[in-house]
Amino acid sequence: MKITRSKIILIILLHLFCVKIFSQKVNDFWDVGEELTYEVSYSLIKLGTIKFTTLEKIEENKKAYYRTIVNIDSYSSIPFVDLHYTLESKIQNDDFHSVYFKSLDKRKDKSFFIEYTFDEISKDTHVKKGRFPPYKVDADSICDLNHTYQDGLSLFYFARLLVGKDTSIAAKAFIEEKLEDVSINYSSKNHLIEISEFDEKIKTNRLSGKTELVGIFGMTGEFEGYFSADKKAIPIKASLNVILGKINIELIKWKTKEWSPPIK
Repeated sequence: MKITRSKIILIILLHLFCVKIFSQKVNDFWDVGEELTYEVSYSLIKLGTIKFTTLEKIEENKKAYYRTIVNIDSYSSIPFVDLHYTLESKIQNDDFHSVYFKSLDKRKDKSFFIEYTFDEISKDTHVKKGRFPPYKVDADSICDLNHTYQDGLSLFYFARLLVGKDTSIAAKAFIEEKLEDVSINYSSKNHLIEISEFDEKIKTNRLSGKTELVGIFGMTGEFEGYFSADKKAIPIKASLNVILGKINIELIKWKTKEWSPPIK
């Protein structure tokens, strides 16, 4: 991949943003075994669920990594929609970038996979794409990105870092072999939010942002979310633009140590 002058400037700016992030006090939300389940709806139509799980903490070369996974499933009652995705990410905890990403698109007769391995030393990214059964590799290449990046799953955890601060950050994501910009604006202002699975209003902090990447259910463009106003910074509600309008995401189930939704 050719690195142009504009890309070099962007890389320098992103490095400065990363320095800004870690010079601030960030939220301590990692919890091995944490499970967060959300329901996705479009208008009054419930589309499916998204379940995030923190699987384990790994110590390698005096560095800490967290392995995470998300399962995305549409409801069987939705006509013309049959989505079943699994995304896995291994996130380096010191400066919070992805070192490994895998997506699995499960269909009736085949499954399609994508794997990214981000080399922390060379900054190269190994890309492998294929399908099974039978097992077949459709693409196997090296991208010289010269930087560390977020992936489609690590962004979820990255966004939780500065919840409750009055600041803005920019990040770069590597999605479907494209470099995508993501901007996030944070606020310390408290908002009381209601969800169906909790009897009281939850104290949250809002974030908003914009991305050009296109994700599951056609998510793209502007987004906003309300995260618990505590160190766990757990997403409570969010809304995202999709090709046909806007979808809503709401927390319906949670399993995490020593946490309950903060109230007024």
